[in-house]
Amino acid sequence: MKTSIIGGIHKQGPWQNPGFRLALLGLGLLLILALLADLRNAMKRRQAELSQLKALERPEALLLGIADRRYESPGGRFAITLPEPWIRWDGKRADPYTAVFRGPQNIEISVVVSELPHDRFDLLLAQIRGREQQLEVQMNIRTIEFQGRPAIERRSRLPRNSVYALDFMVGNIAHHIIVSIPREDFDRFLSPVLDILQTYEAPAGRRWTRAPEVGAPAMNEAQKPENSESVHF
Repeated sequence: MKTSIIGGIHKQGPWQNPGFRLALLGLGLLLILALLADLRNAMKRRQAELSQLKALERPEALLLGIADRRYESPGGRFAITLPEPWIRWDGKRADPYTAVFRGPQNIEISVVVSELPHDRFDLLLAQIRGREQQLEVQMNIRTIEFQGRPAIERRSRLPRNSVYALDFMVGNIAHHIIVSIPREDFDRFLSPVLDILQTYEAPAGRRWTRAPEVGAPAMNEAQKPENSESVHF
């Protein structure tokens, strides 16, 4: 340890000061305790996630009516009811979506709710068709009726997953619902997922008239927007 002599008086460095060393020791202990607390919290979160994933393996995890839980988005723009085991993410964890719901067998339902500068369904349809051309991915676009209102249905086959999507408007608020299912399970699991989509509320608290079947064309020619012909693979 270094000391200096000023005017015949020995001056101690800070490390030779018992109070200074005790303060550093206390700060070090606080940092260790904080790290241990973070580690415990991380382990608890991981255990909770593992417990949720385990719950998704139960047979009832895909079926409504056994143990359900309703989710309502912040601000109440939409709500949806899912089987209890489904994992729900929103906020930063769901970005770039408004909310994401993870079900069994790697099934995901993602929702985007956005405000548009118009309330025209035909412009929404044109935007989606333009997106199809931009991505060069066939989406099998067609107009349908979903819960008594015009909607756009899309189906795409990607390398690992198949995608089913619904797009519709409530005023100038656009709702985009994207379902991702592993390709080999798509035909088997789409039907129970569509039952879940029928619980969708836009806005939250408002249930629309249920259509006979999601994905079934229900609009007559007078109701269809202009240039709404189907596009097939």
